[in-house]
Amino acid sequence: MINTNQDNYEEALKIGVEFKKLINEKYKKLEIDTDAVFSRMLLLNKKKYAARKVDDDGKGGPGASSTEIKGLDMKRREFSQLSKNASK
Repeated sequence: MINTNQDNYEEALKIGVEFKKLINEKYKKLEIDTDAVFSRMLLLNKKKYAARKVDDDGKGGPGASSTEIKGLDMKRREFSQLSKNASK
């Protein structure tokens, strides 16, 4: 994950592409790629986050973007429905 501190989708993507190119050139046994661009992120622990994903056309905001959730209570099987609803 890279924090670009950019509000513009194209600028954030440009920084990500430049970073990816530098890493892939320097480390031949490691290859990284861009998965997504997020406008906001709540990072709790390693592999536990909720983020607002920006669409591929660069449109963010409440109506245009989707939410990606990893490792939080609302996604895990062992937590009760009450806990999942409270997390949302």
